[in-house]
Amino acid sequence: MNSIVAGNYADTRPNIAGTLTSDGYNLFQDVPEATFAVNPRHLTDISVDPRADLKIDSALSGKLIQVHLPLSGSPAIDRIPLSACLINGVSTDERGVKRPDGQKQLCDIGAVEY
Repeated sequence: MNSIVAGNYADTRPNIAGTLTSDGYNLFQDVPEATFAVNPRHLTDISVDPRADLKIDSALSGKLIQVHLPLSGSPAIDRIPLSACLINGVSTDERGVKRPDGQKQLCDIGAVEY
């Protein structure tokens, strides 16, 4: 999945409910009502406190594909090893930016690289 399931400040809580299957490398916040298909959750998933600052830009960035960018210090940055982020020949993020960026050996969780 390699997704960020967090930061939803809607009037209804939690951020997700129901059964969830994780293949790892996800960032979860406030998911007490989620039931993971394989318990416990995947060892590579990251769970943060519901009040934690995830350092994700609240403004959308991009033209055709709009995404929320991680900010410096986000727990989503540099969490996925190359063996798990460069699958099926995909080597760019949703914006077409090289994944991982620069000389790094780790990719970021979510749709975009920092």
